[in-house]
Amino acid sequence: ARRAERCRQRLDRARADVPRPLRAFFDRRPAVRAALEIADALDQRGVEGRASAAQLRRLLEVNQALNRWRDLDELLRTILDCLLELTGAEQGAVLLVPRDASEASVRGVDPSSSFDIEVAAARHLDASVTAEGMQRFSRSIARRAIAEDRPIVAADAAQDERFETELSVHGLQLRAVLCVPIHVQASVRGALYVDNRYRVGAFDGAAVELAQAFADQAGIALESARLLERAAHTEEQLRAAKAALEARGRALQARVEAQSEKLSAIELRLRSQDEELVRRYNAANIVGSAKPMRELFLKLDRVADADVSLFIHGESGTGKELVARAIHAGGRRAQHPFVTVNCGAIPETLLESELFGHVRGAFTGALRDRPGLFEVAGQGTLLLDEVGDMPPEMQVKLLRVLQESRFRRVGDDRERAAHCRVIAASHRDLERLVDEGRFREDLFYRLQVIKLVVPPLRERREDIPLLVAHLLGRDAPRVLPPAMRALIDYDWPGNVRQLENELARARVLADGDIDLADLSPPLRGIEVRPGAAADERGAASSLAEAVEKTERQLIERALAQTQFNVSRAAERLGIHRVALHRKIRKHGIERE
Repeated sequence: ARRAERCRQRLDRARADVPRPLRAFFDRRPAVRAALEIADALDQRGVEGRASAAQLRRLLEVNQALNRWRDLDELLRTILDCLLELTGAEQGAVLLVPRDASEASVRGVDPSSSFDIEVAAARHLDASVTAEGMQRFSRSIARRAIAEDRPIVAADAAQDERFETELSVHGLQLRAVLCVPIHVQASVRGALYVDNRYRVGAFDGAAVELAQAFADQAGIALESARLLERAAHTEEQLRAAKAALEARGRALQARVEAQSEKLSAIELRLRSQDEELVRRYNAANIVGSAKPMRELFLKLDRVADADVSLFIHGESGTGKELVARAIHAGGRRAQHPFVTVNCGAIPETLLESELFGHVRGAFTGALRDRPGLFEVAGQGTLLLDEVGDMPPEMQVKLLRVLQESRFRRVGDDRERAAHCRVIAASHRDLERLVDEGRFREDLFYRLQVIKLVVPPLRERREDIPLLVAHLLGRDAPRVLPPAMRALIDYDWPGNVRQLENELARARVLADGDIDLADLSPPLRGIEVRPGAAADERGAASSLAEAVEKTERQLIERALAQTQFNVSRAAERLGIHRVALHRKIRKHGIERE
């Protein structure tokens, strides 16, 4: 009884070593149940109790070894040693079915059939048993236990009719044989085999139960080994995958760094090109560095040498003529004339003569032959400004010139070649004019091969400080921050032209630096009072009279300096000859 108590204490200590969540699994182990049964039997037995105590101790040793084992082969040999000691067997082996053999391929087959069995561990096994020529016997006993999934026990194998045809049994003079199947997760995984060549009936029922208990321990060890091997394999795969990912990550990082360096170089080159474009076109009086302007500059560089018709669209005052001049100056026609005509400022009766020229006597007042602007432009550039205001009859004639590159002077039968590049510009939406029937669709497509859009000032407010500095010049007064803020915030319906006039006004009115008070009321956010309309009309009338008077004086002075040569006077005044004729008639100026 004392030994039984000590055995129970050792069992309790072994149980305490097991983590709490796994103790229920520990208690259900067949070996533990067998140990408890043996402990109970010790209370009732004498000599048999002492033997059972030894069995219990060995079972506990195996059980404790399972809790701390690291080497499967060593554990299987320990199981064999215990079983041989407790059963009095002479020799034994742990035999396993290869992992690639399914349970269906070994369970229930004819025991005489041959399927592979591996020796996982052996103790005192006769070398002849594992020799190539003597393997049938040792494996046939195991095959029977595995195939039938039950213990095979023989008191005297040589006299057992079940083995009378097994020559190896008689050749090895085997007597007692015991072989029990090993289960792993309810599947037959192999067999635990022991024998004795000298003692008949060496294995009784208790030995069979004990062997089954040790077989269960072997099954647990095998399953644990399988799980550990799988875990180790998984860990190895994870390490390999991690190493591969790290290597790939390093490779990607290297590629990213290389691409980043390339992108940085490209970005630097593009920024340098952008800065060069901005400097070049700012020098051409197209001031700006905002994104819309940089995009426009890039397009200007691409179309400068392209012999296709261009259409420049932009609100009044955005600088469409400056853009056209920049295109001309940047292309291969730069050494040839740049000629411009405002199609909306010339009467319809004179526009044909202005564009194509006339011969002497073509109409009243045609005293001599005169070339038109298509001839004057030569191989240069002709800008048709405000082409949207061109009369329908002239649209037909212009279309013919664009299609055939030939024209006739008014009153002449001779055709002449047109070599100039045509650029059209307008603040009007030509597509809408086409939809309204006010502009020919075929002419629209001829003119708008490439469309350039000049952004309004309100869409590039960051350029306003640059424009202010450019328009005021080097020795100009300083614009104080409140005034600059107002200039930036204003929407500028008249765009750069309105900004230029506003700065000219502020420069005259300012006493030193330009402050907010020097700007026009709309820029200061001051609403005009309804009652002030009459005063404003009066002021406007007085201003209009002053402008008319100044204009007449300038025209008279230019005509006097050129002996009333209208063409030379128009050049001095910076206006078109036709426009000067109209102003002469308007003011009633006559040659003295």
